[in-house]
Amino acid sequence: MNVVVLLIGALLALPLFLALIFSLARAASQTGRLRQAHAAAVALTLAMMAAVSLEAPLPAAAAGLALALTAAGGVWLEDRWNKALPLFQCAAGLAVAFGLPFA
Repeated sequence: MNVVVLLIGALLALPLFLALIFSLARAASQTGRLRQAHAAAVALTLAMMAAVSLEAPLPAAAAGLALALTAAGGVWLEDRWNKALPLFQCAAGLAVAFGLPFA
């Protein structure tokens, strides 16, 4: 495997886990559309991670694209610095949608 791909994957992994924990906390503590957006982001992040670990490119790309769209909604709904972690989810979703882990 290409060393650059592994490095990019490692750089995306830590913020993605932090964003997952943040979304889980926000889904538990918020209400309305913000809660729904974070709950969907949690489910799609886990689905994307599962598809990548099972080495299934098409389901991973589908989950990654759905995560990117959902996280973009989360960025739009959040305030100030709370937009940062959903941006990482959006970036990771796009990276997987474009096939980065399978390159």
